[in-house]
Amino acid sequence: QGEKGGKQIEVDAHGRALRTIPRKILSQVIMSI
Repeated sequence: QGEKGGKQIEVDAHGRALRTIPRKILSQVIMSI
């Protein structure tokens, strides 16, 4: 159970990073255009 919980936390962290990083890239692309 401990391993599953740790994996869930990692997935949540990756999900948040994947959501925030594209926003920064998109904002830079929009500014460059």
